[in-house]
Amino acid sequence: MRKRTVTLLCSLLSALMIASGTSGASRDETGSLLAFKAELTRHGSDVLPSWNSSTSLCGWEGVACGHGRVVALSLPSHGLAGTLSQAIGNLTSLRMLNLSFNWFKGEVPASIDRLVRLRTLDLSYNTFSGMLPANLSSCINLLSLRLHCNRLHGRVPVELGHKLTSLQVLSLANNSLTGAIPGSLANLSSLQYIDLSRNQLKGHIPPEIGNIEGLLVLAVLANNLSGVIPHCTICHC
Repeated sequence: MRKRTVTLLCSLLSALMIASGTSGASRDETGSLLAFKAELTRHGSDVLPSWNSSTSLCGWEGVACGHGRVVALSLPSHGLAGTLSQAIGNLTSLRMLNLSFNWFKGEVPASIDRLVRLRTLDLSYNTFSGMLPANLSSCINLLSLRLHCNRLHGRVPVELGHKLTSLQVLSLANNSLTGAIPGSLANLSSLQYIDLSRNQLKGHIPPEIGNIEGLLVLAVLANNLSGVIPHCTICHC
């Protein structure tokens, strides 16, 4: 009987510790999401009115949870304007971040490199500016990276081709990217879709990209590129 009582007490303590940890994580994530909201405006209406500390964050618009943690933030076409808060990097369980078709401006925050579980990042159709962040290469589980139709400039970071080995979709079109297409992109053996069109890229298209067996689409039109077009199923060059 005593042994059974001890076992039950241990189980109860374990459950309480887990609940306490989850509660603490939820409080931290609530604060981070409210910091994210605080930097936003929305023309003609309140910004995300369901987001308030009196309700569970897992019931907030655009927020999805798993095991008490925020795993997805999806707010496309919400008319949101402002900067993307550094607090976004505190949501370390995020698998998906979709803020496409809004009016975000400024730089992509450096803290995004903390989102190592992220699989989908879609910041397309905004007005993000600044350099394309090399630290995105820290998001090593990314499957889809969509940053097209912004105002990003600078080079395509070589680091992306060394670390994002699971990447299937890379869309950086309609920015102001310069320099050469890095040959390191050929290391991304899972790539199916590459769109670098309508930038200011120059030089040769790395022939090694043609060795990516699963590559279906390569779009590089409206740049200053030269040389042989690598093999792919659909090429827009």
